Formats: sequence, structure tokens, C-alpha cells
Amino acid sequence: DLRLSRNLLIGGLVLFIALTAVANGFRIRRMHYLDHNFNIAEANDDIAQILGPNAVVSGSYGPAITQNTNLKSFIHFFGVVDIDSTLFDRQPVTHLAVDMSNFQEAVKAFPQLDGMPFVATYWIRDTEVKLYNISKAFSNPEANAYEESQYEQAALMMHRGQADSAGIAMDAFMENHTLTKSSGLLMCDMLGKKQRLQDIRDILDRLAGMYPTDFYVQMQAGRFYLTTALISKDPALMDLSRRYFERGIKVNRFRTEYANRLVNQIRRAFPGRTQPAGQPGG
Repeated sequence: DLRLSRNLLIGGLVLFIALTAVANGFRIRRMHYLDHNFNIAEANDDIAQILGPNAVVSGSYGPAITQNTNLKSFIHFFGVVDIDSTLFDRQPVTHLAVDMSNFQEAVKAFPQLDGMPFVATYWIRDTEVKLYNISKAFSNPEANAYEESQYEQAALMMHRGQADSAGIAMDAFMENHTLTKSSGLLMCDMLGKKQRLQDIRDILDRLAGMYPTDFYVQMQAGRFYLTTALISKDPALMDLSRRYFERGIKVNRFRTEYANRLVNQIRRAFPGRTQPAGQPGG
């Protein structure tokens, strides 16, 4: 009986180790092969250029998107049992980098965050992460003294509907910085207000080439080309939109549903138009 129990125990341990190895193998395969992209490195490069040097970034993704920069950060998850209502009064946090669920919990704990505009969007693998400037939302003197970069000024002005002032701030920003993902997409928003479609096309094509593994950039390019194709009924633009959507799904196949939803929203805005064959959501 003792020998039988020992054999069962050994057999159970072997089975457990085997199952663990298989599970870890699937996780490793997803991380290094199926999800092979460089979104964190791209976010590091982008955020280092669009924020001021004294920024302190917290939230669930604060350390991830600042890890290879000179910016300060510390991780903080919202929705915990014991809420520290004095956190942002004590700590000089200027920005939050959070996914949607964490931001919703943050608003519950700190109502002054409700309705706050975001200044940039990143996709970290299959999670959408937004960057919020909260430097003036609380009473920490160091955070209150933070000077917004010209990019941030432009983003906040666009949110307030001050497109002309935003354009002036963005022109000043671009005099001292190279094109980045966030600055390029913000410029596209500004150009859209002026119906400068060819300039938008040039920037999106350039960004898509600079960030070939970035799901968000490919989706924005696909959305632009699909919208303009539906307006103009241009088959060539339809084909371009399909190619960008396919590239986006290829680098992040776990967000196919997001791409489908985006395409369907655009299609509903243009009823009666034709969708290209092979387009996500078809």
C-alpha cells in the first residue's frame, strides 16, 4: 500500500510538472511568436519626446511605458480595498498611464478625474492604455508646477476646440522634435479640421512605415483610407484600407474584434456604400 501510494504521488507530480510545462510553453509561444511586437519600446520612445522632463508617471502602466526613459514613475493599481485618498496630494504625480478598467476605478476613488482628457493612446499588446495629465488636478505643489510640453498644450487645446492655438503649439513642438506616433496622430486630427486629406495621408503612410508592428497606427491608417474610400467610392483607397487593417490584425490578432467594430462603425456612418472584399467585419 505504501509503495502504491508512493507511485501515485510520483505519478501525480510528474503529471503536474508536465501540465505546467505545456501551459508555460503556450504562454512563451504567444509572447515570443504569436504576439511578436515592440509596442513598449515604441511607447518609451514616444513618451520621452512628448512629455516634459519633470513628469512623474503612475498608474498600472506607468513603469512599462517609461522604463527606458529618464522620466520618473511608480506603479499604482486602482480598485484596491483600502483607498489612499491623499495619494496624489502627497506624491508629485503628473500623469497616469492606465487601461480603461483602472481609470474607471480611479474615477470612483478620485471624482476630480472624471471627464479628464487623455493626451496620448498606446496599445501594450492587446490592451489599450491612455495617458492622462493630472498635474493640476490635486494639491501637490511639485505636480502643480509641472510645465506641459508644447505637444501636451496642443493636445489639450484640441480637446477644448481651440484648433488654431493647438496648431501654433504643435508647430513649435515640431521645430525641436522628430515625428513620433502621438505627435503624428495629433497632427492628423488638426489637419482633419482643415480637410487637408493629402497631408493626412502623407503622415499616416509615414507613421505606418515607421511603426510597422504598431496595431494602433495601422488601425488609424486603415480607418482613414476606409472613410475616404467610402466618400469618394475609390476602389484603390478601399484596397489600401484593407491592407492596413490586415497588417494591424497580423501584429495583434487578439484585437480582431476591435478592428471589426471599427469597420462596422464607419460602414454605418456611410450606409449603402460598398465594403472591399476581405475587409475585417465583412
